[in-house]
Amino acid sequence: TDAIDKLRKKTGKVSTHMVRGWWKDTGRPEDIIHANRMVLSEMQGRVEGIVENEVILDGNITIGEGTNIQNGSIIRGPVIIGKNCTIGPNARIGPYVSIGDLCSVINGEIESSIIMSGTTISCNKRIIDSLIGSGCVIEPQQRENELRVVLGENSRLSS
Repeated sequence: TDAIDKLRKKTGKVSTHMVRGWWKDTGRPEDIIHANRMVLSEMQGRVEGIVENEVILDGNITIGEGTNIQNGSIIRGPVIIGKNCTIGPNARIGPYVSIGDLCSVINGEIESSIIMSGTTISCNKRIIDSLIGSGCVIEPQQRENELRVVLGENSRLSS
């Protein structure tokens, strides 16, 4: 790459190191989403939050402390949900979803995506293969039933 070539020209020295296990170049959003799948595939689930009675949990799922999974929701692992989140009612999450702390997902469906902290999603859409930055808001829209998005921090997507 250009960065390695510049380093070589500046110092005249570039070295390598053997990495054990897997390694993934995450230069593009789809690479980050793929790396998320790899990490979640190796995860062991645990539930520290509150799961209401009419919720379906299936597979390896981690639910953070203070998080509330509300009735009518379905979570299919592998999934990790951070602390102090509200999921539901009637949300469908997974597989291969990471949700940061302090997020809300009301209705809608999320699959193979990364949702950063402090994001609110309140739409009846299917969000797939998406990377959503922290502090985002996704509201009901008159668009397609399925969204594939990359949103930067504090973005708003609405009709």
